[in-house]
Amino acid sequence: VGGETHRRSVDVLADGGVLVSVVGAPSDPIADGRDIAVRAVSGRSEQPALLATIGEAIDDGTLRPTVSTEIPLAEAARAHEIVETEHVRGKLVLDV
Repeated sequence: VGGETHRRSVDVLADGGVLVSVVGAPSDPIADGRDIAVRAVSGRSEQPALLATIGEAIDDGTLRPTVSTEIPLAEAARAHEIVETEHVRGKLVLDV
């Protein structure tokens, strides 16, 4: 998370897009003069509102996360193994 992930995320943003990072602002300039904004959210007081906004964007189809794998919570150890040993393209989701 961060670093290369920030750079790849900027590459797929449309002009006028906003990259929101919950792990802090990128340490190097990644916008390369493009018409995009980079925002970092770090305070706990901001997180509930941010998560609600992200949830709404997912619900209305504005944000479409790529899910590569869904695994039952009972198999969380296997999920960790996959993340640590394989290249995962998209999100690995634990079903609760």
